[in-house]
Amino acid sequence: MQRTCVTWIVAVALGAMAAAHDALAQPPTKVYRVGYLGYGSPSAANPSAADFQQGLRDIGYVEGKNVAIEYRYGRLDQLPEL
Repeated sequence: MQRTCVTWIVAVALGAMAAAHDALAQPPTKVYRVGYLGYGSPSAANPSAADFQQGLRDIGYVEGKNVAIEYRYGRLDQLPEL
């Protein structure tokens, strides 16, 4: 009888701790999607894209954390389509 009572108390305590943990959990961070249009072709040394990313970081947006950037490149006459 005593063992059943202890088991029940442990189960209730674990349930209460799980509920408290869920209540304290932070809501998921919203991820914003931003489009980046560039002319030419993408390259690892693209200073404009790097400056764009740095500007976003300066105001608190980190790619892969709270912002997703979609890059599109083409000729100037193709940019409106992209």
